[in-house]
Amino acid sequence: MHVRRGEDTVLTPRLHDELGVPEADAERFLEAVRGALDETTGAEDLYGRVARHTRLPPGKARELTQVACRLIGEELDPVELAHLESFMPGDVIELLTPPASSTPPTPPRHPVDQGETLASGRPGSRHPLSEAVPGHQDSIAHGGRHPHRH
Repeated sequence: MHVRRGEDTVLTPRLHDELGVPEADAERFLEAVRGALDETTGAEDLYGRVARHTRLPPGKARELTQVACRLIGEELDPVELAHLESFMPGDVIELLTPPASSTPPTPPRHPVDQGETLASGRPGSRHPLSEAVPGHQDSIAHGGRHPHRH
């Protein structure tokens, strides 16, 4: 698979941002993924090729390859993707196919009782602090017995 050189200027910074690695590392990783895509027989083979080329642990290579493939796929137009589908394994095409955009779920609506939650409350209080009696009934503030004095 050949990603146009002009796309590197778009993909490398995006890969850098997504992976949190220096741009030089992102560029080398992108090269490894592109090279592996040219020769791959499937997704597992792709992950293994990238891991060997980059000398990353297999799990890390898998994760980073998935991100790189998604970014590469987002830069492909539908005609290019259709062309790749004619000769690439289906599981690799799935990696390159951008996820369907979905609308974010709407937050649940709960009935709100007036004044029963902090969010629905109103300024002030039914029992303002300024009118509160200090302490509880047996408090030393009310002349009760001091617990430390006998």
